[in-house]
Amino acid sequence: MLKGLLPRVFITWRNPLGEDEGDFPVYLTPYSHYWDPSPGVKKSEFEISTGFDNQNSTILKAGEPVRLIASVKVKKDADYVMINISIPAGCSYGNKSQGLYYEVHREYFRNETAIFCENLSTGDYEFTIELIPRYSGTYTMNPAKVEMMYFPTFNANNSIRRVIIR
Repeated sequence: MLKGLLPRVFITWRNPLGEDEGDFPVYLTPYSHYWDPSPGVKKSEFEISTGFDNQNSTILKAGEPVRLIASVKVKKDADYVMINISIPAGCSYGNKSQGLYYEVHREYFRNETAIFCENLSTGDYEFTIELIPRYSGTYTMNPAKVEMMYFPTFNANNSIRRVIIR
């Protein structure tokens, strides 16, 4: 098979009730899932960038609380949006707040925070996560991503970054 081409898929289905025709179309969305070891910045219907609230955005001081700020730009109105913001491995969560009015739910995992929004109109949004750097070292911060939950092909992400905790 040629690289980059999706295989053809033929679906045959027989309705057990005997009715094989109707006025409703069938929607099928094929996509592939793979690990990209060095992802580049992707911008489409969304743009996302992350940074810390201190002046030097790559060097953190152990024990000193810091806020991780994710800025999301929505280019077209979107429903059911999920934002995944990765946190550096040497950090733990500070105060686990539940965000602003446009957020429906927030989940705090070990390696990332997932934020769910029901409706995001065209514009700029900011999401804040309070972190406490705990262990000194050099860590990789995976890209943050934003995508529509039911149409994940509409997405964006930023690039991998290095974070130093001293």
